[in-house]
Amino acid sequence: MIQRFSNKVRSLNAEIFPQHALLPPKWLVLGVNNQCNLHCKMCDVGVNYSESNFYSNLMGSTPLNMPLDLFMRIADQASEQFPSAKLGFAFTEPLIYPHLGHALKYAHSKKLYTSITTNGLGLKKWAAVMAETRLDELNLSLDGPEDIHNFIRGNKNSFSLALAGIRELASKSTHTKLSVFCVVTECGTSTGIYAGDEQASCVCGRAYAPQFYNAFHS
Repeated sequence: MIQRFSNKVRSLNAEIFPQHALLPPKWLVLGVNNQCNLHCKMCDVGVNYSESNFYSNLMGSTPLNMPLDLFMRIADQASEQFPSAKLGFAFTEPLIYPHLGHALKYAHSKKLYTSITTNGLGLKKWAAVMAETRLDELNLSLDGPEDIHNFIRGNKNSFSLALAGIRELASKSTHTKLSVFCVVTECGTSTGIYAGDEQASCVCGRAYAPQFYNAFHS
């Protein structure tokens, strides 16, 4: 009941008085870098489509990585002003952010809820740090069975490395909630996967329906 009322207030706030937030934010989502280690066919960055707003606003800015002192100032302000807000590491690929370990430790010291959205390519090497800093939430992208996922992501090892990372984190942490997100596109069909790269990139750009599955440790 309280949650529904809060959501209604937020909706009215955005519609009638968007210049000022009447309630604290639920999320503080950070773009910690502007580079990626995959070449996903549904992503403007992955296919190097430089004419889109997404690409132009994300790529080419300086510095490539959010400075650690800037992150620490954000964490300080969040813990003081919005202690219930969730801190999300999202764009472009947090697991290649060089300050990730220090940032997670600092956020944990400030008692902030932390979340990472990732392609999972480097998950295995970060699992111990995530367990140590009690990462609250990990959102990982998988697009289907191994051959389909690897095709869409442009890396023949992306599926196996993501699964190895999931197993490693599950063996080290019972605290982190793991969600696997699937983007359903025509690239994932039996015909789409065998299309040429150019055709598949085009097809993957069509409307899609995101789905997700939550995996909880027993």
